[in-house]
Amino acid sequence: MQWICDTCSTPISEVKDGWVEWQTRNDDGVWIKHSPRIVHHRPASPRAHGCQYDQDAIYANGRNIVGDLPLDLLVGADGLITLLSFVSDGYFGLEPSLDLIQRLQVPDYDLVRRHFDEAIGEGVFEPNSKPGYYDVHQIEAVKDWLKTRG
Repeated sequence: MQWICDTCSTPISEVKDGWVEWQTRNDDGVWIKHSPRIVHHRPASPRAHGCQYDQDAIYANGRNIVGDLPLDLLVGADGLITLLSFVSDGYFGLEPSLDLIQRLQVPDYDLVRRHFDEAIGEGVFEPNSKPGYYDVHQIEAVKDWLKTRG
């Protein structure tokens, strides 16, 4: 599987090179987790200062703190259980959690997710489900279509 870094938009080809992070803020004693994203782990980043959040800047801009986990803890069956526990505990909100699960667990979803609307417009596939919830055949069709575009 591959993932796309939310900071630099380049592929993360190996699970050991990825990181999942989010912001957490305290609202009147309640910790709110939000803004989950997939990024390169600092040692694997193509950017000089890394792709991960700058924790000092995040804190200075709204008093958020950064939570994070290595990507390898959130893939496969055990990773799915961890992600489902996040949903059960109300992490991130429902739709951001479900999007993160698809990105981490469904092969090639993350590689093509930003191209679904354009592919549908080009007639690559006809959607028959809720937007953003496409099956493996539709994901493969978009992946094949992207290859033809160079």
